[in-house]
Amino acid sequence: RTARQGDGVMAGQLKTAQRQQRHQTAGVQAVGGRIKSAIQRQRPVGDTFGEYREEEQSWLIGNPLIQATFQVDGDGHFRYVSLEDRLSNRLWQVAEADPSSPVNLTIDGIQLNEQTSYTVVSHSFTDIVSPATGIRFSILLRTAQAAGDIRFEADVYEGQPFIRYRTIFRNTGSTR
Repeated sequence: RTARQGDGVMAGQLKTAQRQQRHQTAGVQAVGGRIKSAIQRQRPVGDTFGEYREEEQSWLIGNPLIQATFQVDGDGHFRYVSLEDRLSNRLWQVAEADPSSPVNLTIDGIQLNEQTSYTVVSHSFTDIVSPATGIRFSILLRTAQAAGDIRFEADVYEGQPFIRYRTIFRNTGSTR
């Protein structure tokens, strides 16, 4: 597998777990006499949305048809959390005993996957218009295991029941 391979459709990456009901409450905290939300929402683009939850260090991207959640856990592992088919109200969650990561690369014999610890360099949600109108979630990661930047991007489009993603590795080490 080359460093650039990793494009695909997300539904095939998650392992099915039991269906669970979701209950969400926006986290808030008091800061100097004012209330600060722990959830940062991206302005919706059409029917698409992106959301960063600071306390959980998790990112949601979706539309009325599909929603995916990613997280960097306390040990720096970047992993899938869930994929929801919002039309049929079916939720697939990754089992903690069998984690899965959207990053699965081998660079110079070094595996970068669900067991790799990363540092988050940056993350963002960006409006996109090509190939269709929607929103892009992008996260830039680094690890001490490989000299390079790992960028994961996930796109969701208006009215489409899928999430398109890609993983890109950029070598920042010396050339041989």
